[in-house]
Amino acid sequence: MHKVSLILEAATRLIEQDGLAALTTNAVAARAGVSIGTLYQYFADKQAILDGLTHQHVEQLTRRVRASLDGPAPPQRGDRIRAVVQAVYASHGGRRKAHRELIEHALRTRSGSAMAPLFAEVMARLADGKVETGGAQAARFTRAQAFVLSHALAGVLRGIVASEQPPPREEVEEALMRLLAGFA
Repeated sequence: MHKVSLILEAATRLIEQDGLAALTTNAVAARAGVSIGTLYQYFADKQAILDGLTHQHVEQLTRRVRASLDGPAPPQRGDRIRAVVQAVYASHGGRRKAHRELIEHALRTRSGSAMAPLFAEVMARLADGKVETGGAQAARFTRAQAFVLSHALAGVLRGIVASEQPPPREEVEEALMRLLAGFA
């Protein structure tokens, strides 16, 4: 699996440097320091590399968001939502361009369905009153309200990723808290 990691890291570097257009099997093999034959032992083509990289990236983002949802009880109401926003802002690990390109690719292709369980989980937590929304107590939302809020949150998180210069994190957190409090 070391070679797979090398190949995926090389692909990430290429995307970060020059975008998806720079992603070719020859460029990835050269950047990874492996022969093209070795690359083809692990990946059938450029699309397979991109799919593997997108899958890896979506899994990392999902883990971060879930960790922010599952962590210790927040000291203040609403801190859970703030933690989710912080996880998304921190998820690119200094590779904002590659992160943006990969998430956009995931949302345009079947890879985007990998995020569907996370959206469903957030929706269920909102409906069960398990996500603090800034009020005096955790609100329970109807299924329709939870659907709207979880997809609004997903849209904002997608916007953060897609934007070359998103608004300051604290301002986004406050805006989301006002949105959620308006439903509570």
